[in-house]
Amino acid sequence: MKSTMRKSASIFAVAAVAGTVGSLAAAVPAQAATNCTFTNNTIAIQRTDGMMLVPTVAPGGKSVAGDAVLFSHQDGPFTEFDKRKGSASGSLPGNGAKFDIDYNGPIDFDGHNGSQHYIGFITTSGGGTGWIQGSNPQISFTVPDGQMSCSDQAAAGAEFYVLEDVRLFEKPDQGDTGKDLKKNDKVTLNGPCPIVSDGPDNGWCEVNDITLGLSGAVWGDAISK
Repeated sequence: MKSTMRKSASIFAVAAVAGTVGSLAAAVPAQAATNCTFTNNTIAIQRTDGMMLVPTVAPGGKSVAGDAVLFSHQDGPFTEFDKRKGSASGSLPGNGAKFDIDYNGPIDFDGHNGSQHYIGFITTSGGGTGWIQGSNPQISFTVPDGQMSCSDQAAAGAEFYVLEDVRLFEKPDQGDTGKDLKKNDKVTLNGPCPIVSDGPDNGWCEVNDITLGLSGAVWGDAISK
C-alpha cells in the first residue's frame, strides 16, 4: 500500500565500464536538461587527459548501441594507430539528465583497462559535463553543445500519473505530511522531474495531485516519465 520510495538519486551517467570504481565528485550544472534525444549517429566525449570516446547512438532517439572508438587525441587527422575500437550500449532516460553508456574496449593508450564508467550531466544547451568514475587522478570530460536535443516536456503544467502509492512531503525530503498520493492519481509538475542537483532535493519531484487536490514533493521514481 504505502511506499516512501527513497533511493539514490539519478544523475547523468555515461557508463563506459573502465577500471576502478571510486568516489563521485563533479560540479553540477546550474541547469540540467530534460527529455533529450541524440542529434547525430555519434557523440564526442572529450576527456581532460586528451583522449576522446566516440560511441554510436541513435539520431533522433535515446539508444546507444554498436561500435565505440577511443581516440588517443581529439583533433584529427587520425590514423589506425590513434584508435582503440570497442562497443557501447545504453540509453537516455524518458526524462531528466541521467545518461548511461556501457563501453567495453581493449587496453587504452596509457595501459589501463579499456572499459570505463563515465558519469555526468546533460546541459540545457544539449552538451554534457562529468567525470570518469574511479579515475585517479580524476579525469573529467565534456560533450560539445548540440549533440543532444532537449526540451522541457516535463516542465510545469504537463500531466503525469502516480505509478504507485508514495508519501507526500511539504518539500523535497522535508516535512512529512502523513498523506500518500495513490497509484493512478493524475498530477502536474512544478518543474523538472526528477530534480537534478548536488543537494538534498536531488531525485525528487514537486507535484500537484489533481485527483486528491494535494501539493508537495514526492520521490521521483513514483511519477510517470
